[in-house]
Amino acid sequence: MAPPRTLECPAMKDFLRKVPLLKGLPDRELDAVAAFAVSRKYRKNSTIFLENDSGDRACIVRSGLVKIQQVSPDGKAKTLDILDEGQCFGEMALICDNVRSASAIALRDTEVLFIPKEDFLKLVRGSAEIAFNIMRILSARLLAADRQIEDLVFKNLPGRIVSRLFELARKYGKEVEDGTEIDLEITHQEFAEMVGTNRESVSKLIGQFKKEGSLRAENRRFVLVDPEKLAAWG
Repeated sequence: MAPPRTLECPAMKDFLRKVPLLKGLPDRELDAVAAFAVSRKYRKNSTIFLENDSGDRACIVRSGLVKIQQVSPDGKAKTLDILDEGQCFGEMALICDNVRSASAIALRDTEVLFIPKEDFLKLVRGSAEIAFNIMRILSARLLAADRQIEDLVFKNLPGRIVSRLFELARKYGKEVEDGTEIDLEITHQEFAEMVGTNRESVSKLIGQFKKEGSLRAENRRFVLVDPEKLAAWG
């Protein structure tokens, strides 16, 4: 883990302007954010913070990928979300003055921007735009959580896997010659943690999707070749 470094305002303003959390802030406030934010780099699989750690800063993905994960008392891991460039995390512990509700882990070599708690709370108190942006972000998270709960309650395992494939394709999909590629490297174990099962079950079903020609999977990447066939599993 590299030591933190203060950011140069001119170099970061364009990036900060694209961050959904900071949408609508005037240039002078973006300059202030760039002045008090610090950057830290993490190697792949490094822990950014752990569940139940104290919340002392808000976080923004500058580059790379971050996995948000909870672990049950019996050691089973559940991946709640995967965040890419520009997405924020860890802010709720600051707003609620509480501990972290989940762990954050770098899925790739990752750079994270940190906004100290007091500076972040000043932003929230002083900016209607920030408060509204937080409401939008939390609403999106709530809808995503509702969909995951519905999947767990009403869908069998093949349906949950297909639902998550479609969700990842919406978020990270890019068109390739034979379908829609999820532009994200995911191991079968990581995918199993997303849908609440074990690696062996995921591997077996992925193999069936590949055999029927609805999915291509190689080099830790998935390509949705025939979405209609996949949807039939749901």
